[in-house]
Formats: sequence, structure tokens, C-alpha cells
Amino acid sequence: MALVVEDGTGLANAESYDSVAGIGVYLAAFGDTSWAAASTAAQEVAARKGTRFIDASGVEEWQGYALRPEQSLAHPRVGIVVDGYELAYAPLPARLKQAQALLSLAALTTDIYPNLAAGSAPTESETIKVGPIEISSTFLGSASPVEVFRLAEDLLRPLKYASTRVVRA
Repeated sequence: MALVVEDGTGLANAESYDSVAGIGVYLAAFGDTSWAAASTAAQEVAARKGTRFIDASGVEEWQGYALRPEQSLAHPRVGIVVDGYELAYAPLPARLKQAQALLSLAALTTDIYPNLAAGSAPTESETIKVGPIEISSTFLGSASPVEVFRLAEDLLRPLKYASTRVVRA
């Protein structure tokens, strides 16, 4: 089945923000050769997974609103402001496609959005002793049990609301 790429009009059946070729051009510019070595079918599946990862990151975090209510993906969006300038909804933001390329590359070889078993977060403990008093605590650690795709997340950050967003009536 051919990959359906979002063209900036809010397609109801889009599966990817960029084409397999577009992803390959971006990755090759940074010296990656593993994308080109993969089959087209594997690349298409990875592109879908990279897009799904982006969209699953929380639609409530994206700036603006979807161009069309029936569109299948979180983008295109109206009302995204980066560095004081409102972005056009088409073409899609380059940083969105760049993040998808990085996530798609990772999806070739790993499950980028795995299910987590209950209790799978590492447990850490701490003991504090002051004089004769000692307190021990066990808590869920800050170490993530899943891989973090920092560059992709950093590329997407300007397209999302700041975590300290204030909304006034």
C-alpha cells in the first residue's frame, strides 16, 4: 500500500508528514546510509511510525488548531507562532518533517513507542541521616525506561505551547 503523504490541505487519509524520498534526502545530508539501505516497504512502515509518534505526543500541546476537523494527522495547523511569526499551514514546517525523519530512522530498528509493563519504571531509594535520626524513602526514579529522542523533541518544541502557558479569558 502506497504511503499517503500530507500535502498541507488536511487530508483525511494522510499517514505521513513527508515522503520516503524526502526523509532520505534529510538523513543523507547528515551522513546516514541505513535509510537508503532499507526496503521501500520498511521505509513506509517506519515513516508511519515516526508520524504516529509525533501525533501521539499530545495534541493538546500543539499550538493553534487543526486546519480541518476531518484531517487524519495533527498537522497542518493554523495559528502556530515561532519567533513572533505565524507560520503558514502549508507547506508543513520543516522542523516537523526533520523530527519525523529522525523518528522514522529510529523506527527502522527499534520500537519507538513501546507499551510499558506496570512497575517498569526503575525504583530508586534515598536515605538521609542527621544525627541519630535516619529517614529512608523509596520512590519512582527519574530515569526513563524508554529511549528519549531528544533532537526530535527539541525540533518540535517551538511548534508546541510553552509548559508555562497562560490563557486569559
